[in-house]
Amino acid sequence: LKLVFSFCFHFLCLMHVEELWNTLVKHTVASVRKTSDFLDIPKARLGLELVTFFAPTIQESFVYKSFSINGINSKWVIPPVEAEGKVLMYYHGVGYATGSNHTHKPLLTQICKSAGVRGLLFEYRLAPEHPYPAAIEDAVEVYKHLLKEGYSPDSIALGGDSAGGGLSMATLYRLRSLGVIVTGK
Repeated sequence: LKLVFSFCFHFLCLMHVEELWNTLVKHTVASVRKTSDFLDIPKARLGLELVTFFAPTIQESFVYKSFSINGINSKWVIPPVEAEGKVLMYYHGVGYATGSNHTHKPLLTQICKSAGVRGLLFEYRLAPEHPYPAAIEDAVEVYKHLLKEGYSPDSIALGGDSAGGGLSMATLYRLRSLGVIVTGK
C-alpha cells in the first residue's frame, strides 16, 4: 500500500492528472486480469478504491454530505441546480462484492448534473460477508428513511449500474411485497 501511494505521489508530481489516471487504470487492469485476483475480494476492493481515487469527474460546485442511516454509510450528491423534492436513490454496482460511496461518487455526480436531481448513494452490505438478502434489507431501510424525510414515493427514483441495477429492481419487488409501495394505480 505504501508503494502504491508513493508511486501515485511521485508520478502526480511528474505527470498530468489525465496521464496519471490512464497509467493507474492500465496497471490496475493488468493486475486484475490475473485469475487469482478475481478470487481475492479484499484485493479487488482495494484496487477499485485506488483506481477511483483520482477520478477526474468531480464537480466543484456540487455539495457532498456524508451521514448514516441506521448504520448504513450514505452520501448526498447535491447539484447546484436541482428539481425540488426529487431524489435518485443510487445503487453502486460491481458484483455485490465491491464498490462504495467513494467509487461511485464521480458517476453519480455526472448523472445528477445531467438529470438536475439530488442523488443518494449508500453502502449496502457486501457479499460474501453479508449474503442475500442483506443488501436488499439495507436498500429498504434507505428507502423508508427517504419516506420519513418527506419524500413521496412518486419523487424517489431508484437506479444503479450493473449489480446495482438488479438490486434496485429487487428492492422494488421487496417494497411491494411489504406493502411499502403500491403498484397499479
